[in-house]
Amino acid sequence: MIAGEAAHTRCVMGRLEAGEPVVEALVELARFEKIDAGFVRGQGAVLAPELARLDPQARRYVPSPPPGPGPWELVSLAGSVSLRGGAPDVRLWAVVAGAGGVAAGLLLRAQAVYVEFAIDVCDDADLERRDDAVTGLPLWRPPRRR
Repeated sequence: MIAGEAAHTRCVMGRLEAGEPVVEALVELARFEKIDAGFVRGQGAVLAPELARLDPQARRYVPSPPPGPGPWELVSLAGSVSLRGGAPDVRLWAVVAGAGGVAAGLLLRAQAVYVEFAIDVCDDADLERRDDAVTGLPLWRPPRRR
């Protein structure tokens, strides 16, 4: 087990508006707000969600079949902000539901119809992703206390 400790020190909340790219907009917000470590949650509606699933054999996430035409209810959005190569890295997992059914996975991209979000920020620590030799994935190393 790899563990560390940090305290939630602030919560950055907001709404992505129609047409904004979900992942990219949250990366830019993390950069602007100087968020090195935090936990994201949200909900709303999106267009054209692109999801991926873990393929342990390939040691990476691979695209899932497109869920179909939208709009899609963003039933759940959860993830984290950490650093990778010194820059903010936002990883988001989504559950979307629409006329085509329900789909879930790592959110690669989506266009907001609207997305309400909150980021619980841990200013007294940072999280850094580094390539893991066992899984091949960029995973956290223990948070450093500031």
